Amino acid sequence: MRVAALSGMRIEEICRLTVEDCRGGNFTIREGKTAAASRTFPIHSALVPLVERRCEGKADDERLFSDVRGRGVSLSDPLSKQFGRFIRAVGAADIREGHRRSKVNFHSFRRRFVQNAIRAEIPQHVVSWVVGHAEGRDGITLGVYNRGGPSEAQMRSCVEAVRLPEGVA
Repeated sequence: MRVAALSGMRIEEICRLTVEDCRGGNFTIREGKTAAASRTFPIHSALVPLVERRCEGKADDERLFSDVRGRGVSLSDPLSKQFGRFIRAVGAADIREGHRRSKVNFHSFRRRFVQNAIRAEIPQHVVSWVVGHAEGRDGITLGVYNRGGPSEAQMRSCVEAVRLPEGVA
């Protein structure tokens, strides 16, 4: 949950991270839901100890979260179901009449990340690039003349602008 809240990554992207994908102070997403999902961006300073601890003693090709037991196309399915049970157990589920699933789900962390980065006045194209949305790469200005994307400093500002809520360790 902490990785999702402080990175804006999709649940499947988190589950597919390998040790190699966490080198040099960056997360590297090699493939994802869309072509824009492939990206490299800084690891939030609050996540560095967790990432270092999980990388310790593992080979480059081992998963960062090797305890996630999903298989095949969707490594994240068991984790997603576990999160659903968790939010119901703690009373955070928001299930509306006529709907089977809660409006609160693992993707809520991604929505919160984007919302908080925008509220911190991070330019939309930088936020889009960090979370792997295409609009940060489309059009003449950003898609043709800025192929390399935002600078490391701009992406670091985006990631660090997002904080966990007060009282969350």
